Amino acid sequence: MNTPDPEFVYLQLAQRLADAIGTGAFAPGERLPSVRMLAQRERVSIATALATYRHLENRRLVEARPKSGYFVRARPPRLAEPEAPAAKRAPAFVGVNRLVMEILDASQDPNVVALGAACPSSSLFPNSKLQRMLGARARRRPEALGEYGMATGAESLRHQIAQRAFGYGCRIEPEEVIVTNGCMEALNIALHAVAAPGSVVALESPTYFGVLQIVESLGMKALEIPTSPRTGLSLDALDLATRKPGAVSALLVMPNFSNPLGCLMPDANKKRMVELMAERGIPVIEDDIYGDLHFGDRRPKPAKAWDRTGNVLLASSFTKTVAPGLRVGWIAPGRWFAQVSMLKFISTISTAELGQEVIAEFMANGGYDHHLRRLRRAFREQVGRMTDAIERHFPAETRVTRPAGGFVLWVELPASVDALALFQAASAKGVSLGPGMIFSPTGRYTHHLRLNCGLPWSDRLETAMRDVGQAARRLASRPGGDVVRRPQQSWGTRCTPLPPTASGEGGGWGQQSAHLWWGVHPFPRLCRGKVGMGAAASDSGQRCLLQPRHRHRHAVARHPRDHQLVEVDRALAHRPPIDVRIGAERDMQRDHAVDSGPQGLRDELGVGQVLAEDAGIDALLDDGQEQSIGVGIGIGVFFRQE
Repeated sequence: MNTPDPEFVYLQLAQRLADAIGTGAFAPGERLPSVRMLAQRERVSIATALATYRHLENRRLVEARPKSGYFVRARPPRLAEPEAPAAKRAPAFVGVNRLVMEILDASQDPNVVALGAACPSSSLFPNSKLQRMLGARARRRPEALGEYGMATGAESLRHQIAQRAFGYGCRIEPEEVIVTNGCMEALNIALHAVAAPGSVVALESPTYFGVLQIVESLGMKALEIPTSPRTGLSLDALDLATRKPGAVSALLVMPNFSNPLGCLMPDANKKRMVELMAERGIPVIEDDIYGDLHFGDRRPKPAKAWDRTGNVLLASSFTKTVAPGLRVGWIAPGRWFAQVSMLKFISTISTAELGQEVIAEFMANGGYDHHLRRLRRAFREQVGRMTDAIERHFPAETRVTRPAGGFVLWVELPASVDALALFQAASAKGVSLGPGMIFSPTGRYTHHLRLNCGLPWSDRLETAMRDVGQAARRLASRPGGDVVRRPQQSWGTRCTPLPPTASGEGGGWGQQSAHLWWGVHPFPRLCRGKVGMGAAASDSGQRCLLQPRHRHRHAVARHPRDHQLVEVDRALAHRPPIDVRIGAERDMQRDHAVDSGPQGLRDELGVGQVLAEDAGIDALLDDGQEQSIGVGIGIGVFFRQE
């Protein structure tokens, strides 16, 4: 008779007790069953029961009191979850900056604590077993090194993928699967197959920066759809964004434990989303790379399980679960199979077959499910430890997600904490972070972070979280927070740096720099009233921000009191300005735009004006109203505070 692994038993028992504490079954300060009582009730040894409590004590969930036993540790109020973002502006051309490469480079540096890239520790993967299997496979089939593999992938792996897909509700035949070089290639060729350059792709907001890089490389525009940290993509916002035929060419979504939110879309929402997109003829590209990393008892179904027309292109990979180094992913593209298979051939011809065959063998008889159970336990514990560290070290107003799977956390800091300033402060301490603005095509989430929980807990990680938390507290305590250069995009034909200027040092705007640009650009109009480029006054007198998205770089200014970006421009002197209003009007109207920037800038530059023509492109407003995009021609001077 096989006896359970005692190490597995105490970890399993500890997790059950941790779940009970988390749900309130044991209140803070309440006495837990004695070691002897726990051992009798759970039918385990005294040593196992004692190891269980010591493990919970290390996790700071319980505390031992002399001659009294173990008690639930009194903890500060649990951090709230971040709020779902409001609906965003018009579709934007994507410009993901060099921070992405800095974060990825840091993930390979052994001297850096890599919390920025979603890369699990290599110690969590079955490296030794896969190495033996790979060596044996190479000895049995040495000719595989001298042959091109099948363009669609090894038959053995496609069979295993189809078999497992059947287990979670997807009817996929082996011949409907194409093996790719990781999930990124799968998403790349899928998007290339279903949408053309210049078209609009609807995305979750926030979304994985790798997806934004794909959209950028294909010359497409991204439309951000509000996404809840708990239930995922807002279907009401998606419905509104896709009502106009042809407005959106594709939807790219991660319903199961999205990156970076970790949210899980309910089955009813998945079904409604698939049916809505099929009805409107909009293909759905589903990234299910984290689907196997659930913390619950059952693996959630992909949205593909409700696909009856082949409109869902399901993509996944083994890079987060088995072997990142083998770079084996796959896609089941449905009715887009012919286009995707041709693009796969054009891009990389095929994927190395030895790695595919090793993974297929591991799935068939090498303990894949056992490995996944251990990996899920590790990630669940590491997410819990990271959450505890955030509660201990970060500012009190911090919010953090509670993912039901995966291994990333999305952290919302107080609004005065600039994530880029925190990124730089952490880098100086040897810690890499994922600042929130790289998860948005329009540079949103300036006080958010994504944290990687793929590293086993250690004293080094505890120190890193303490250092990051202390830096966040320092930034939160500064009046107005820190202001950091945050480049924007510019379509202008020229962008020339101007000499720095000083204005109101001490308590005003401080050191400023300016850039001059000229050319044609689009900009969203975000409030009712007279609107010029840059900050403008609405009918209610509130600030309205206009942030052009272009291809050159220009600087923007952040007001130290209200932390809002301010952009000021001067129209061409020989052109009369035009007042552009939101609403049903489609005719050009002439008037002066009203600048509501700081008084010093108004006195220096005069009233902001712009020549514009209403293009009548519908988009989503922050308050749900309809808006348009105007096309402007002008010369602008953009200031920012140093």
